[in-house]
Amino acid sequence: MKIVISCGTPEFLLARQNWLLAEELQTRGHDVTLISGGARFDLIGEWKKCAVTTWPSYQPCHLRDFRFGVKLFRKLKPDVVVANWMSVNVAMPTARFTRVPVRIAWYRHCWPENDADMKRNFFVKNYIKFGKRFALSCATHLAPVSEVAKVDAQTVFGVSERKCRVFNTCRLDPMDSITGELPAKPKDHVRIICVARLVDIKGQDLLIKAAALMKKSHPDLPFKFQIVGGGPRLHDYTALIEELGVGDVVDLVGHVGHEEVYERMAASHVFALATRWDAGPGVVGEALGMGLPVMIAEWDENIRSLLGGTDAIRLLPVESPEAFARNLIEFVSDPEIRQRMTTPARQIFRERFDLKVWIQNAANWFEELHEASS
Repeated sequence: MKIVISCGTPEFLLARQNWLLAEELQTRGHDVTLISGGARFDLIGEWKKCAVTTWPSYQPCHLRDFRFGVKLFRKLKPDVVVANWMSVNVAMPTARFTRVPVRIAWYRHCWPENDADMKRNFFVKNYIKFGKRFALSCATHLAPVSEVAKVDAQTVFGVSERKCRVFNTCRLDPMDSITGELPAKPKDHVRIICVARLVDIKGQDLLIKAAALMKKSHPDLPFKFQIVGGGPRLHDYTALIEELGVGDVVDLVGHVGHEEVYERMAASHVFALATRWDAGPGVVGEALGMGLPVMIAEWDENIRSLLGGTDAIRLLPVESPEAFARNLIEFVSDPEIRQRMTTPARQIFRERFDLKVWIQNAANWFEELHEASS
């Protein structure tokens, strides 16, 4: 089988899964070519016996990228083309034009997330939406990262049910990223950590309000929030912390590297995320992988298939700082609850988020699709 995988650069954490998937496919005897994003001409050559090239543009969305795709696919004559992120918009139409039999688009972001992130007017947003609909129509198969993402693709872009196969968000084991001993958890208070971009849709403002409610109702409760991440709402959230008088229990850390994120998780007791919408937050898998229980907003009923049915995760009402405050007060106050939620966390990571399992399942699927198309 000849397969082309379009993905991000190898330094990008979320793209590493595709590079490792390529390595597995190569090990199985398949002919693999990787197309890196970021106009990384320095990567052109070979990586672990996989051919490597790059899109001409930093973000593949220009005419030269379409010409490059057509030329490459005509030369390689691949059986399967897989695309991620923005490259879907180029790789799927060019693969269809060059008659690649199996064309797989990974669907990683729901439209509400993209809509919230895009600072563009109504007409530009709808132009982008139309382009995405066309690109997805060129795919023979879609791989949403959650049931929520599948429903979004069907309702927003009209993707048929038969095209879809859900591959839940996955992560490398975060424990492997920490060099040396794990940082110690504080003994004088319970540390609550949130890791996400500082944008409205991630709901850090709700956690800050929850902290204010916790401090007001239980002034002697030993807890502290760490909110990790950078983004456009940094100054707004700094002002909110000052306005609510919670600077002594909420630390707005800002952006840090992934290794430091994992170290901060290791030194925490519970992960909280009051997100208003998400295709399938991989950071939840990272928190579970670090052995942390999770409290997260149930922004869509379809997320229960991924996050429900375990003591390690509590699904709370969306837009409810009161629910987060109430549950976190209970968690901080009761050591038995902390133990009951913490114990199954690593096991849930291995069952639902482990990249090693994801790689095997994805490689098997590609082989099945190729065999069916032959």
